[in-house]
This record gives sequence, C-alpha cells and structure tokens, in this order.
Amino acid sequence: MLESLINYYSNGNKARFAAKLGISPQALSMWITRKSFDAELIYTKCEKISAKWLLSGEGNMLQSKETKTSSYNGDKQFYQMQISDLMEQIKNLSQKNSQLEEALLDYLRNNTQYTEPQKNRNVG
Repeated sequence: MLESLINYYSNGNKARFAAKLGISPQALSMWITRKSFDAELIYTKCEKISAKWLLSGEGNMLQSKETKTSSYNGDKQFYQMQISDLMEQIKNLSQKNSQLEEALLDYLRNNTQYTEPQKNRNVG
C-alpha cells in the first residue's frame, strides 16, 4: 500500500514522499518495515486518496470529487469515534496518573528520610 502511494505521489522517491507528509525519511522507512502508517496523516496530505482504500485496502486508491464529497459523512463519523475513544483513554490515563502520584506521596510520607519542603524558611 505504501509503495503504491510513494509511486503515485512522488514517482517512487521515498524522501520526497516523506517530505510531502512532513515526516523524516527514517520514519517512512519504519512504516514500510513495520507495514503500518498514520492513515490520518496520509489522508490529510494526499489529495484524491480514498479513505476506504487507505483504511481497508478495498476499492480504488483514488476517488473522484463526487465520491469524496459523499463519503465525507462516513469519514467524519469515523474520526468522531476515534476522537471519542482517545478522549476516554486520556481520561483513564489521567486517573491512573493521579493514583500513582498519590501512591508516591504516601510512600514518601511514610519513608523516615523524607521531609516535606518548607515554603517560607527564615535563615539566620
């Protein structure tokens, strides 16, 4: 899939394709090696690309303007679901982070060598 994109958008020049996407050639090489890529980035940077082809490999790589307009609502719904999932993950990670911070503070409070920093200490 990536090879088809590289061939179409940069005549096979991987460095030029990476520049088009705004990533390093090394990052593109990692995508090729891992057979994975940032679909959203490619979709936003590669004009005429079919979202269906990009996400599933089905259909034509390129789409006509009519197809792109009619598929916008499907793409919008897909990205809204992705954003919702990511927001939920952020919420969960934030809660876990708070729990870890509290556990660390408890540990430090119980450690006999720890003393809480004093804010306004008079010296002299």
